This record gives sequence, structure tokens and C-alpha cells, in this order.
Amino acid sequence: MRIAIIADNISWRGVGVITKMQIKLLFERGIDLILIVPQNQFLEMHRDNMLKHLMKELIIVTIPNINVGFAQIIQSKKLNDYLDKLLSDSNLIYIPNMYYWASIYSKKKHIPSVITINMPWPVCFYQNFFFKHALCSGCIWSKNESSFNDYVKLYQCIIEKEGIIRSSIKFPLSLVKRNVIESYITMATKIIAISETVRYWLIKRFPDLSSKIRIVNLGALFPPLPYVPPDSNYNKLRLFYFSAPDEEKGIFNLLKALSIAVRLDRNITLKIMGASSRVKTMIYKLGLQDNVVLMPWYHSSEIFYILPEVIKDVDIVVVPSLIEEAWAGVATQAMALGRPVLVTNMGGLKEQVIDGFNGFYCECNDIISFAKKILELKNMNKDELYKMGLRAREHYLTKYDPYKIIDQLIKVFNEAILEFKY
Repeated sequence: MRIAIIADNISWRGVGVITKMQIKLLFERGIDLILIVPQNQFLEMHRDNMLKHLMKELIIVTIPNINVGFAQIIQSKKLNDYLDKLLSDSNLIYIPNMYYWASIYSKKKHIPSVITINMPWPVCFYQNFFFKHALCSGCIWSKNESSFNDYVKLYQCIIEKEGIIRSSIKFPLSLVKRNVIESYITMATKIIAISETVRYWLIKRFPDLSSKIRIVNLGALFPPLPYVPPDSNYNKLRLFYFSAPDEEKGIFNLLKALSIAVRLDRNITLKIMGASSRVKTMIYKLGLQDNVVLMPWYHSSEIFYILPEVIKDVDIVVVPSLIEEAWAGVATQAMALGRPVLVTNMGGLKEQVIDGFNGFYCECNDIISFAKKILELKNMNKDELYKMGLRAREHYLTKYDPYKIIDQLIKVFNEAILEFKY
């Protein structure tokens, strides 16, 4: 079986890591691979320890850089002709992220295709983000039939993010993009949702595609991480945040909740990896300098070497997203390292964490509830926290074994090839 992987992203910390691990594990499972990447991503491969040693073993072909946004909906004939020479003997085309345009090529050439959906982008223009971080009640991106009010919602959403001037351009383009993306997705032979949450989004938006969708927890793929016993400190609660420093990830709500909690108990600390200037400003504004430790942001090629050392003085990893996450790999990574996770009670996070077993749920949109939860954890027996970390590690090993996950992916490939053949 020869699989052509057309990958737009192998460098970011999130999807990039997932994609790299799929390439590595598929190769180890003996799958014949052709890796097709844009030129900028090919340059990234040279600095990446995960793929560097595979570069001599894989067939790697570079294509011109293609924007994953609006530009990708215009498929150039030149690119088609280029792919013709490369993919004539491929059994299947696999799109691990957002190069949906490749599915129309595969259909024209009668080659089965598999698309992985890693995020809400196909069903929401701003990834389920609407106004003041409430869950979107549904615009034209998220459901089959749309009323005039749904179009108004989308327009307001774009104004909120882009401003009035840019929205006059973005709004009509978004309508075109939505229709083109929809057509590309429906052309795929099989669609992989990385979680139950993503499957729900897709079926709500594309009910006719339910028979094509398979769930494979690809978000749980990353390089091996060891169990790291925590350094004992019974006097402090030590939190760690290493998601992106973006508002929708909940970092600012976390800081606000922490500022309330430390007024009642100063023995709570927070370590943040990759703080932005806005995060630093808020730390000083809230007077949290003595309670927050800042670390630099690490590239995907470095982070998994750093984490085992960084996690030693951590009791709980916090993933306080304000949006419904498709997955959030940092939660799985925390569990692999043997740490319980405090998460927002929704989406892919809820799928990974069992409240009171390997982590905790929290209403992270509510600052007061968030602060109360932090104080509750501060007063929790530390030995119980450490036992919970062991259960988190065991949960990871049992449920998210990388070779089981990659075998599930291969099974979907075989299904697609067999279905297309007959």
C-alpha cells in the first residue's frame, strides 16, 4: 500500500506534532509513503529531530507554498499537472490537516482519499468563537439550513474579529470559502474526526456524511514522555499552563482567578510557558509577580525534551479553554507525564478527563467558580493528588497507545481503498 500524504503543517506545536507522529509511525508500520509538503515546511524538516532521520528513507516532494485559507480554494492546473507525475501509482491520498483541495484532485484521478478534521474550521469560520467567548449558537457555518439571522450572526462575528472595513471583504469571501470547503470535504472517501466532539460538529453540519466519518484520537500522538514523580511540596499548590497564550485558551481567565485565590492563600504558584506581552502586562496589573513564573516558548522540536524536567515541580496542569476544543494535546501530554489536569468541562477536554479520577472539571468561563476550584485544589490532600497523577499516567497508557491509534488509522485507509475499489 502506497499512501501519498499531502501535509500543509509539520512545524506547529499542535497539528504539526500530530502530523509528524503519523508519518513516523506509519513508516514504522511498513507503509510505503510519499510525503508532499510545501517548500516552507520542507525547510522545517531539517531542524526537526523527529523527522530528520527519516528524510533519507522517505520519498519527499516539495510543492509551492499554498495558503490554507482562501487561497487554497483556487486549485491551479499547474499543480494538478505536477501531482499527476507523482501520484499515478499511489493507492490513496491522505490529507492530515487542511489541504482539502487535494480531495478534488483525488476524485478526478479516481484515487481514494482520507481527510482528517483536527479543528472546527470546516464548521465555523472562527473555530466556534462568537463574541465574548460564549459557545456559538450556530451561524451559516455550523448548520445545514440557514436563516437571514444566521447570516447576520456571521457578519457580526467577522466584524468582532476583523473590524468593519475588513469585514466588507471577509464576509462575501467567507460565503464562497464555506461552499468550496464543503464540496471538498464531501468528495473524500473517508473522514477522520479526532474526537467524538468533532464527529458531532461534522454530523450536525453534514448529516449525510455520517457513514463516512470514523473517530481516531490522533490528537493523542506525540513523542514518548516518561512518568515523572513530582518533587514533594506539601505547602504549595503548583499549577502549570503550557497551551498557547491566546485569549480563547483561557489564560487571562486563569490569571484573574489566580489573583482572587492568592488573596486568601499566597501558597499557590503558576508556571506559564510562552507568555505574550499581554500576559506579562496582566501579571503585573494583578500583582502576581511573586506567584507566577514565566518560561520561554519552545519549538515543537524541543518541547518534548524540556517537559520532563519542567514538570518536576508541578502538581496540576491547567487547560482552561473558553471554547469547545477539538482535543487539546497538552492535556494528554500532562497525563503521560503523570499529572492530573484541570480542564473546562466540554468538548475534547471532557472526553480525555474523568472528573475526580485523572483530573478535574471547572467552569473556567466563570472567574469566581474558577478561583474557588483553585482554592479547593490547594486544600486537597497532596498524596491524593499524586495518586491521581499515577491514574492519569495509567489512563494515558491504556487508552492512547500510539501504535493502537496508528493501526486504527491504517484500518481507515484500508476501508477507503476497499470501498473505492468496489
